[in-house]
Amino acid sequence: MKIEAITNKKKPIYAVGAAMLASAVLFSACAEKPYQTEEFVLEGEGQLVEDYTDPTTTTSESETAVVEKTLNTVILPEDYDSFCAEAFNENFCSADAALDWARENDVVVIEGLACTSGRAVWNTFYLKTEEGKPASVLCAYYYTLDEDEVSEELYEEEKDNYPVLYFYYITYDETYSIKVRDSSQHEIDYEHDGFLYLNHYSGENPAGSEDKFYNAYVLSDSEFITWDDITHGIYGSDKIGYVEHFTVYHDLFD
Repeated sequence: MKIEAITNKKKPIYAVGAAMLASAVLFSACAEKPYQTEEFVLEGEGQLVEDYTDPTTTTSESETAVVEKTLNTVILPEDYDSFCAEAFNENFCSADAALDWARENDVVVIEGLACTSGRAVWNTFYLKTEEGKPASVLCAYYYTLDEDEVSEELYEEEKDNYPVLYFYYITYDETYSIKVRDSSQHEIDYEHDGFLYLNHYSGENPAGSEDKFYNAYVLSDSEFITWDDITHGIYGSDKIGYVEHFTVYHDLFD
């Protein structure tokens, strides 16, 4: 399955196994853990907010399932925005080391396009932006290449590029901005300022998919772009009427 290309350079462009799409001391060796959480509860800093209900009226099974996955938010430290910026700018290490670090901190971790850690952090970011409040979030997208899921030719061509982890640094202050880079590299792979919308999509995956439901958020310059448009490439960069967009959060679950 081809994921959204984020660079013209030679980079891994495939994520396999998903049902759909796609300071020096502080961050030394990706080992420090400035904001540890346990069950989304910040130790000594904050508390879990348990009573949030998605304001959207839900009737279908898919909508109900998504709401059940978006019940929790978390009170983050006052300097969380600075933490995100410093981590993105100064945290350089291998994909596996970055994954371990991200899991132990308030970072949204997505593996195989399913959110495995930090869902409440993402919910908190999203709700703040919906209220028009400035906010930041750091996501970590981790990809592997499964020899059994791709052709032998492709595996031999791409295997040395995996595993790979991309940091997504997203900020909101009236409009949305995003920067993306490989955890082991200093160069920015993708950068865009001024997105107008953070569109939310949820529903059922096609029949036969390993996971029944999807939940996704896409930065876009249009609020009318649909999930089908995105997944079927209708708004590809080579298409007439192209609308700039970028998938920043994706979750899969039953």
